[in-house]
Parts: sequence; structure tokens; C-alpha cells
Amino acid sequence: MKTSKSNLPDREPAIVAQKPINNPSRRESSGNSLSRFTGGSNSTLAQFFERAINKLQHIQVTRRCVYCHQSHSGHTAICEHCLSLIPQFDYHKVEGDLLNRPEIFKLFPRAKFDRLLAITPHQYPLNLWLTQLKYTGSLTYLTHINALITEHLKRLAKVSSSSVVAPDYLVPVPIFIKKWQRRGFNQSYLIAQQLARYFDMPVDNDVIFRVKQNVAQVNQSGAQRRKNLRDNFELNSDVDLRGQSIWLVDDVITTGSTLNEISRLLKAAGVKTITAYALTISL
Repeated sequence: MKTSKSNLPDREPAIVAQKPINNPSRRESSGNSLSRFTGGSNSTLAQFFERAINKLQHIQVTRRCVYCHQSHSGHTAICEHCLSLIPQFDYHKVEGDLLNRPEIFKLFPRAKFDRLLAITPHQYPLNLWLTQLKYTGSLTYLTHINALITEHLKRLAKVSSSSVVAPDYLVPVPIFIKKWQRRGFNQSYLIAQQLARYFDMPVDNDVIFRVKQNVAQVNQSGAQRRKNLRDNFELNSDVDLRGQSIWLVDDVITTGSTLNEISRLLKAAGVKTITAYALTISL
């Protein structure tokens, strides 16, 4: 199975130690020159490294929030204050599946995917980050998005471990080649890359292809979207999908027509379960 790699470099938040590591004791011993580095003639190299590791574990780390750029001592790229300001779906009462929320299920009554995961409604700041990423190519916003995806998966795992089980295939929703050439990337692929880092698995960019591009879907009804999307996608006949579990990754879910059309093809190919994963849902 072929895998694809993004040309965009990974960016990690700066990590700065608040205080230097104290040098290990360097007491002299005439009988053992190694004692200068291990703290005494009777010390062993293993004991020296054990002491060094213990010191490293107590170092406080300062990160710079990728959103507000303020220093914080948390374990995430986004500080807790900024995280608290971002509205996120609560998965505690829906068993790790947004389709169990009645108001969301009503939006997708004919869903052909089995489960739905998303971070937030399509509103600030995610709507701004996505717009800037798609139309300016700013890596700053990709860094914000990646940090939020990682935090979302960690929080989801605390609610339902079954919601973050690695799939057999991690598949981004494809875009038409001409749009890819104009934009230079597929935003769904970039999102899938962050999921791939979390699951430690490749992005499967060759499972499905977009072979046709219709007019823009904005302001069109669900029925119009479904009609326009027919015959827009093709599955890779060389990939055996029977009995497999797939995460289908998109940036924004509006009517679900695109995900449904792809899911229809995947189910016809024998896929067992499909989880639709998106950053936002347009409610």
C-alpha cells in the first residue's frame, strides 16, 4: 500500500527549561578516573544515569501557547485558558459518537457512515483557522489545528477508549487534481496527518480518488449536493477493503453529502465500519 507524505514541515512549540540541570558531583578519586563523572569511586555508570534521569524528570517545562503566544507550564501546545475559550462538543453523554445527539442525528438522518466525531461547531476560532489555512496556506494556523486535534483525541480517549482505536485505514476526503494544483495541498490530508501521528500509522491517500469536480456546493440543498456528487469518486480497485475499519477525514461537514457518497462506495466494497472525523460541523 502506498503512502503519501506532506511537503509541509512539522512545527513544534518551543520548549525552554526554566532552570539549568545541576552538574553531577565531580569528587576526585585517585583510584578511578570515571569517578569524576559518576560521583565517587564506588558509583557505577548506571547509577550516574539514574540520578541524571531523576533530575530531568523534575525539570519544569515552559511552552509558548500557539494561540495567544503566552508562556505556560502545561503539557499541551495550547494553554488551558485558550482551550477553555474554544467551544467543544461534550462526548460524555453520547458514548463517543455525535450521531447519538438527537439534534445532530436529525442533520444526517441518512448517514451511511457509522459514527461521527468532530471537535467543534463551525464557528470561531476554528472557522477562521480553516479559512486562513485553505486560502493563505499559513502554517501558523496548521500548528493551531494540529495542537487542538491532539488535545481532542486525548480528551475523547478519557470518555470512550473505543472512540480512539486506530483504524485499518486512515483516509482523507480527496479533492480534484486541479484544485489541489491551485491550492498546493489538500486540507483533509493535512488533518489526517495529525491523526496519523497520534495513531502512529500512515495516511492512506490512495484508497479513493476524486475524478470529477462540479460547481461549488455553497448554498446548494442537500438533494442538489447528492446529485452533483454522483460519479465524482472512484475507489482503488487494487486495495482490498473487505471487513476493514476506516476513518474518513474531512475539514468541515455541512450536509454530509460528500461523506455519504464516499461511504456508499466504501460499504459497497465491503468496508465493515466507517468513522467520519471532521474538525467542525456546520449546524
